[in-house]
Amino acid sequence: MNISENDMYSLILAINKRSMFKSQYDIEFIHSKLQDQPFFRNMHRQIGDTQYYKILKELQYECHLPYEPQVQIGDQSTKLYFILAGKFLILTRNHQSNIQLPTDIQKKLDSQYSNLIPSGYLYPGQYFGEQVMIFDQSHTQTVLPLEKSHLIVLKRETYRRIIEQETKKQESERFANLCQIPLFQKWSAKTIRNLISEIQELNFIPNQIIYQQGDPVDSIYIIIDGQIQLYRTYNKNSLPLSIVGSKECFGEDEILTQFRSHSAKSLTSVKLYRILKNKFLDHIPQDYTSKYFKKDSHHKLSIYQNEDQFRIYRSESLKNINSPAKVMQRILTRNKEKNKTHQSISFQKINELMKKDFRQSNTSTILQKSNSVHEHIRIHATGKFDKTNYLLSHIRMRSTSLWKKTK
Repeated sequence: MNISENDMYSLILAINKRSMFKSQYDIEFIHSKLQDQPFFRNMHRQIGDTQYYKILKELQYECHLPYEPQVQIGDQSTKLYFILAGKFLILTRNHQSNIQLPTDIQKKLDSQYSNLIPSGYLYPGQYFGEQVMIFDQSHTQTVLPLEKSHLIVLKRETYRRIIEQETKKQESERFANLCQIPLFQKWSAKTIRNLISEIQELNFIPNQIIYQQGDPVDSIYIIIDGQIQLYRTYNKNSLPLSIVGSKECFGEDEILTQFRSHSAKSLTSVKLYRILKNKFLDHIPQDYTSKYFKKDSHHKLSIYQNEDQFRIYRSESLKNINSPAKVMQRILTRNKEKNKTHQSISFQKINELMKKDFRQSNTSTILQKSNSVHEHIRIHATGKFDKTNYLLSHIRMRSTSLWKKTK
């Protein structure tokens, strides 16, 4: 870390204050000294200014003497440690060491940690304890300071509380944005919330290519802010197709095709939501088929012959309530029913037949033929059971028997 001794002393004083006593000046000073460190820079980018400054306000300071274990194997992690100054040795149980230690350090390890093996070092600017803190795991290594060390500490409860607040805020914002987009207005709130976790947030500068004509169709895009130009290239000439803006989608009309038929680039600074094609298909509601599965859907499906495009038929998708596999099977079943040759009858027609007065018909002929005709009426021409004719025959027989009783 490129921090002078005076700045290091001032940084420690600012961090060592209790959170309620840290002024805005202290927080800005801490930020200015830590913003070049990859760990804090990535955190700032992920959670935004508001939550990041809350974390800076909750940072604490610890100082450890040589050979005073920072964390030990089996300890429950409650803190994240960032090294300001000092040198640490990592000790594990199952590791082949190629590290040559000085004699004094080796004697110390032989006397106190004879069952552990050195596996590496940690230096200023590095950190440890993040993963086990997030996932409630025990430490699998001992971290031993080799000299007087200064550390920045962030408690697990504070870290989780701030991250959860930011996560809920982002989910609420994304849910509100998706609900304003026509594509998702027929989707249920539960389905949209399940889809939110699959969103990737992207930012583009002006005149930046998002995808090109001929690229594989792997995702759809939702514009949150900015404008996108869609164009097609023909004989090295660019032919503009349309311009899409905020709260509009693009790329979704090619979700059942294999390659892009046009290109897309940003006209202004753009903020996008990206959803992978496979994730999008897995969340399509069962009752939302009109946009993607029209009359020519069977033809489109015939193009999909590899595993990636035809993945909606996999058994894993069938387990999902909102799986598009069930939608596609309903479509194929409906097409098969249209090709059947036997008659179909509605419930309204059945009711009309039941109310009809058969007393004026030739009932004797019906009674004579009922036993002989009844058996072959129910059999379909293809040898299959025909429920419609079977039902009609029972209606006639019931009407005839009722007429005889009244007579």
